Amino acid sequence: MRKFFQLTLLAFLLVSAGLSADEEKGKSAEEIYDLSGRWVIILSNDLSRKQVTFDLEQKDGRPRGEMSASGLPAQKLDGRISDDKTVFFWGTYRDRSGASYDYEFKGRIEGEPGQEKLVGRSDFFRKRYEFEGTRVKD
Repeated sequence: MRKFFQLTLLAFLLVSAGLSADEEKGKSAEEIYDLSGRWVIILSNDLSRKQVTFDLEQKDGRPRGEMSASGLPAQKLDGRISDDKTVFFWGTYRDRSGASYDYEFKGRIEGEPGQEKLVGRSDFFRKRYEFEGTRVKD
């Protein structure tokens, strides 16, 4: 009788674990990964290292917000998350003379939900960088 109870309990636990894993499998990456919050993004290449900040709010699965960097006013930032955990952020900066500079960040989400980091490549003011971003903890 005791062995039967142990086997029943084990079977229940295995089925419960399988259901929660299946529930997450049915969700899109946009539903699983909420990138809302403040992110510190480190841009680096062979010549320089820069820091920018993303302040994101995720609505309808799309992360949007502002990007700020030293010496620049905050800029609008739009983004997308693909089901393969690929992220893409972009925007345009216009200076006082009317010249515009597109910026984009293409990468992937690494880590578990709530402990993600963003890793990839960026075109930032006509220069290429590798980037790594971490969420600022409250």
